[in-house]
Amino acid sequence: MTSETGEETRRTFSDPKRKELAKKGAAMPDGSFPIENEGDLRNAIKLAGNAKNPDAAKAHIKKRARALGLTKLIPEDWQQQHSEEIPRDEYYRGLMGDLELRDATEERDGRIGTLVGHFAVFNQWTKIDSKREGTFMESIAPGAFARTIQNSAASMRVLFQHGHDGHIGEKPLGPIEVLREDDHGAYYEVPLLDTTYNRDLVPGLEAGLYGSSFRFNVLHQNVNKKPTRGDANPDGLPERTIKEARVREFGPVTFPAYEAAGAGMRCLSDYFTQATLVEDHEHLERLLEFIPEEAATTAPLTPARQSAPSVTARDQAPLYGTQTRGKPSWLLL
Repeated sequence: MTSETGEETRRTFSDPKRKELAKKGAAMPDGSFPIENEGDLRNAIKLAGNAKNPDAAKAHIKKRARALGLTKLIPEDWQQQHSEEIPRDEYYRGLMGDLELRDATEERDGRIGTLVGHFAVFNQWTKIDSKREGTFMESIAPGAFARTIQNSAASMRVLFQHGHDGHIGEKPLGPIEVLREDDHGAYYEVPLLDTTYNRDLVPGLEAGLYGSSFRFNVLHQNVNKKPTRGDANPDGLPERTIKEARVREFGPVTFPAYEAAGAGMRCLSDYFTQATLVEDHEHLERLLEFIPEEAATTAPLTPARQSAPSVTARDQAPLYGTQTRGKPSWLLL
């Protein structure tokens, strides 16, 4: 509805109407920002900055704009992904073929060699095919690690297997002597402490049996949901370019057999998330408490299943709920 001055007039919505629209997804869960038409959309855009959670409000408004076919009304500075749309979980990426141990035969200053390599490379498309994250293409932009190196290098740790090795655990391999971005990616030099557990790693490091991996959060990203098919992305999968990441720790890893073939970046989130849950039974039990009974999957009772011990619906529920594999979590808006 338009006033005589040409400005949009705000409509008044009753509480029952807001609840009805919230159930349909046309309003936010608390009934705020109801959007049924172009006028509602224009008003919502103007008021988004006043919301309790502006990022969540903008995500809702953008979703409604797509549903109404009015994405042209969305301001240009909203086109970049906002923090509410970025997954807060920690993820794991690994890199084969870019790790070496130097000066392993020279013992000096309590060190038994220096780990040298990159834990990530820039401008290289990697297919992420993960039960946890979905299926999409991913690339890391130069500069993505600049801030985390500047602000957090002193608190980063270098661990073997991200601290999940049964023998070494979370014992540090050594101090970070060099950590910087170069033209290739995130480069590091870590002198190994002269310890029994590091000496156990030396033969495998010298033989090139390990790769580098890092644990991180995505802080800023650019997303292309419908890219043009090409050599790097023949299936036209959604593309995510990581513009800024926060690195927690990094270090050498033994790759799972299905990820170890060839050089390049790999997604290791499923592998190390499973390791974390197996080790932390209390955390796993707390996660299972949040899985609704109706999320359980059912299948016909075969003779083998009929003779198997009975399980509850919660026992049958998929670990990550009902999210369909293939669609990234950051596209589920």
